Amino acid sequence: MSLLPARGRMITLSALDGAGKSTQVQTVVERLRDYYGIEVVVTREPGGSPVAERLRELVLHGDVIDPVAEMMIFFAARQDHLAQVIRPALQAGRWVVCDRFVDCSWAYQVRGRGLARAEFEALEKMVLRGWRPDLTFLLDIEPVVAAARRRGRGAEADRFERQDLEFFGRVRQGYFERMVADPERFRVIDAAVAPGVVRKEVIAHLDEFVRSTLRETARLERAA
Repeated sequence: MSLLPARGRMITLSALDGAGKSTQVQTVVERLRDYYGIEVVVTREPGGSPVAERLRELVLHGDVIDPVAEMMIFFAARQDHLAQVIRPALQAGRWVVCDRFVDCSWAYQVRGRGLARAEFEALEKMVLRGWRPDLTFLLDIEPVVAAARRRGRGAEADRFERQDLEFFGRVRQGYFERMVADPERFRVIDAAVAPGVVRKEVIAHLDEFVRSTLRETARLERAA
């Protein structure tokens, strides 16, 4: 009999663009699938469902959008993503690994754009209903280092990647605010070091989380 919990778990990764987040998403997915044999759903924000992917194209590559409208579009995409992908996967016992989630909206819209905290929290309450991911990796990096990495990729920058260093400094502070408000959920990783070093630290924290989850599941089964 499997000791994996009946309800799946959700792991999110947050970072400035250029921190190597996509690489570490694959680290998490491969570790869960190959080492633990966990069924994983890999997704992203903005996006993740057909409707949310269309909204992603709008906010990342469309025309100039009013900042409040932009925030509402992100939450509309998130609502559909949760309803169509995330919640069904968790209820079926699958684990979800998501490239960005609500913490990124706080960092980019509230701190980066300077939108009202109360407006964000009202949308967050309506869409998430008090729910949070189980584990969040914050890949931390100085904005200037992240900018140099983005330039090195040579890819076309989206609307957010074209912002200045001051904007990304505020975004970084926003991430730390979320971490301070919910420290048990976050694992902060220095993303400025070599990718292999980042990978080892991510795996170490992930292993601890998975094993803690399995221990708690076994304890509940014994109690039942």
